[in-house]
Amino acid sequence: MTSYVDADRDGYAACLEDCDDLHASAHPGGVEVCDDAIDNDCNGTADDVDPDGDGFFCANDCRPNDAGVWATPGETGGLSVSRVGMDAVGSWSEPSPQGGLEAFTYYDAVVSTAPGDFLGSASCVATDTSTRSFTDPIEPPAGSVRFYLLHAENACGGGTFGHASSGMERSVRSCP
Repeated sequence: MTSYVDADRDGYAACLEDCDDLHASAHPGGVEVCDDAIDNDCNGTADDVDPDGDGFFCANDCRPNDAGVWATPGETGGLSVSRVGMDAVGSWSEPSPQGGLEAFTYYDAVVSTAPGDFLGSASCVATDTSTRSFTDPIEPPAGSVRFYLLHAENACGGGTFGHASSGMERSVRSCP
């Protein structure tokens, strides 16, 4: 008669089929559980399930039960500012990487009269807007310049406003 030890008492012995005899939730045919760092189904990979169907496994999905977002959005790009009447109207492309569906992404836009100061002399021209555009109603005096920075955010967090030429992330006032 042969006997086998089943240390976690899940019905599977380590020397036969159990890939992890220290956790009862891990055994052949087990249901993979997000964020427990255990290979619950014994297929060789922990947390390899996508419960929300967005194409990202638990370990790479900040919101594994929300198909609309999976990561913090990257930097926005392609900012274009043009004059429409007396206003400055800005538009931009989606962040890269996106981090979520466009419908779940919101944007802040900050304007400054000094290129290196987006704290003291800056103001918000768009706050939590779901569209990729803003209208700046301030007509700058002749010969002056206005500088704009953007960032995207979603349920996973806020992306960056970009980096200065030194490589450091820009410090920017928060928009209400």
